[in-house]
Amino acid sequence: DDVDAQFVTQFWLALLLPLLLVIVPLLIVPVRQQAQQKTLSRQIANALDQIVSSDNKLQPDIHLPDTFEQTRLTLLKVADFHHKRQADLLKSAQQMTEDAAKDTVTGLPNRNRFVQFYEETLRDTKHVDFGIFAITRCTELQNINQSRGYHEGDKYVIQVSELIQR
Repeated sequence: DDVDAQFVTQFWLALLLPLLLVIVPLLIVPVRQQAQQKTLSRQIANALDQIVSSDNKLQPDIHLPDTFEQTRLTLLKVADFHHKRQADLLKSAQQMTEDAAKDTVTGLPNRNRFVQFYEETLRDTKHVDFGIFAITRCTELQNINQSRGYHEGDKYVIQVSELIQR
């Protein structure tokens, strides 16, 4: 009877021990992989947040595991592209602002710039200046445009603006 009990115990140990050694890791590995994937996902999300919120031209400090070196390099390329694009957009916006305040023919400040200057001057109550406001009418412009063409009319306006600037 003792031998039978010992045999049954050893039989079950011989049968269950390998099963436990195989089944337990099979149950633990997916859980561990899922936790590692969540950590990695958080790291990549943090790197992307760093790229998007970074307003300077320094490269973001991206920390990823060594096995994701290619991903890190790609994120750095994305950061560089983002900064260049942001600089281009800022430059374009500044150019558009300047162009909106300048007459295309004479290159002089236009009515929009005058209104902006006037409003800024009125806001600055500490600074009081004397100024002259003049309106010039180019009476011959219509005749020049009709008889010689718009190109000659533009030349006429440019000559008048040069006279005013002197």
